[in-house]
Amino acid sequence: MVADTDVVVSYGDVVLRRRDALTLMDGEWLNDQVITFFLEYLKREAPGSGPKVEFLHASLVHLVACLPDQDQVDSVLSSLSLGEKEVVLAPINDSTDPSEPESGSHWSLLVYCRHDGRFCHYDSLGGSNDERAEAMAGKLGPSLGCSARVTRVKQMPRQGNGCDCGLFAMAVAEGVMCVTEPWAFPSALESDSSQLLARVRTMRGDVLSLLARLQRKAEITTSTAFLDADF
Repeated sequence: MVADTDVVVSYGDVVLRRRDALTLMDGEWLNDQVITFFLEYLKREAPGSGPKVEFLHASLVHLVACLPDQDQVDSVLSSLSLGEKEVVLAPINDSTDPSEPESGSHWSLLVYCRHDGRFCHYDSLGGSNDERAEAMAGKLGPSLGCSARVTRVKQMPRQGNGCDCGLFAMAVAEGVMCVTEPWAFPSALESDSSQLLARVRTMRGDVLSLLARLQRKAEITTSTAFLDADF
């Protein structure tokens, strides 16, 4: 019998279970584990990734958002050596419940580029997460050794429903890591956002296909394989 707690893929330090992968089905809101899995995949596979790039896990961002004391924040982030990073990506969630990281309803992406010394906020609902992004920039700034200046990317395309925000955040993260100048990605969106929109449309199916490939590579047995399960 297939259970929602069955492991679909163990990738790096991210464990993705069937209940997580089910959020990739059409009309579902992506949960934090799917976002974190995709960022971990980009960290290992994206052409622009490397030791100078940091992808913050969704759970870590949520923890930092909920910590009231900057000294605590700095202590939590100290092992990441953010002061040595050129690019940092942080998924932003609008959850306000410290005990429930998955209690929010909207994802956006905050990207710091040391080249121009600023944070860019990519939000597919306009400024819905602006306040949370600015608060996160303020908490990350001391570890990065930078100001908390945040620019909302006005060229960011808008989502047409209430569930694709996570796809937009993932597509932006992928786009930023696939260009030679990550700090110039807002300009690329301004000249042509059609590629990002096209990527959003294929993202669910492509990530499911990626999970299937990783399953086969890990030789997960068909008795527990997610893709053999009935929905």
